[in-house]
Amino acid sequence: MPNEVEQAIQNEISQILSEIISFRRKVHSAPELSLQEWETSRLIHETLQSFGLMGEYITPDKRGIRLIVDGNLPGDTIVLRADMDALPMQEITQLPFCSKNAGVMHACGHDMNSAFLMGAAVVLSRMREKLRGRLVFLFQCAEENFLGAKEAIAAGVLDGLNPRYLFAFHGNPGFKVGTIALRCGQAMSAGVKLRIVVKGQGGHGGFPNSTTDPITIAAQIVMGLQTLAARKHHPSDPLVISICSIQSGTVFNVTPADAVMEGTVRYFNERLGEQLPVWIKRLCEGTAQAYGANCEVEYELMCPAMITGDEIFNYADRAFKKEFGSECVFHAPQPVMGSEDFAWFSPFGQVMQVRIGTQFDDPRSKLPLHNNGVVFSEDAIPIGIRAICALAFENGEASQ
Repeated sequence: MPNEVEQAIQNEISQILSEIISFRRKVHSAPELSLQEWETSRLIHETLQSFGLMGEYITPDKRGIRLIVDGNLPGDTIVLRADMDALPMQEITQLPFCSKNAGVMHACGHDMNSAFLMGAAVVLSRMREKLRGRLVFLFQCAEENFLGAKEAIAAGVLDGLNPRYLFAFHGNPGFKVGTIALRCGQAMSAGVKLRIVVKGQGGHGGFPNSTTDPITIAAQIVMGLQTLAARKHHPSDPLVISICSIQSGTVFNVTPADAVMEGTVRYFNERLGEQLPVWIKRLCEGTAQAYGANCEVEYELMCPAMITGDEIFNYADRAFKKEFGSECVFHAPQPVMGSEDFAWFSPFGQVMQVRIGTQFDDPRSKLPLHNNGVVFSEDAIPIGIRAICALAFENGEASQ
């Protein structure tokens, strides 16, 4: 990026930063759950309007926002995405702008992600004469429940745009402010929602021989699933099977009739993804039948794995090292076994998640995402804006 362009970006950021921070705090203080982001979408729409930009709602019920900015010079189409939904958690940070909505919090930092994208949209829209190609800004709903990307795709958000690269941006408390983290290859795992219902026969807790105890059977299934992951599958290929909830019984001396387990499966290998539902169903049903019970298994793919190709990785790595220096750009050595519904955009072009460090000297900033006490440094906001601008201005560099 030429020095004069970089200086122009810095000047634009300094002019709007206080407004972008104010926008972030408004989003943070009024969090909304997945598929309920009407007020957040309205705020994004109105904030864009205040800067002279006309975004368009993505869904018919006015959730999610798309903004297209065309540069004056030829180049590729690049999609830039931030999510906006919150989590069902009670915030305990006591920040002056903490959540006003009881039991809802931006504990995953989607307010920060929206601020990165908002700032970049404003800055880059003011520099169209120097931009190459087309930029598509997506403020996406419902990432947390994995439904937002599919919803946006179904609404035609990328129809006819033919993007080459698609980037998602996410603040991350695992990295210090001023740093960027990237991952090539297996980046974020496929995510499966698993529900298992064991149906036995209830009765008196003192007479187990007259019952078919679903709790004991459920315990056998939990251990069997761990053995399946450890012994049925090659250890070098990442696989996680976690049972995260077991619900059964209400009284201390009554054996219940049913036990309900819920959990998640995470993997990268597509062939493995085809085999897993067969393996899991066979194990669960076989274990239940061995004890005279029945079992129902629901296995639902929530999103595929995100695989980052060499080309988009090298593009981003080059842009960020020019902007921040190689010492500030980290290559994550391991895949993330968390999932990201942005992976549903993979058929449209090459995809990548960019992690922007938010950690600072407050110990709470080192807490993990989805913790109701985590805080994010607002000093990361100009870094996020600069990162997006760097990607935008890398467009066409190799051919100049």
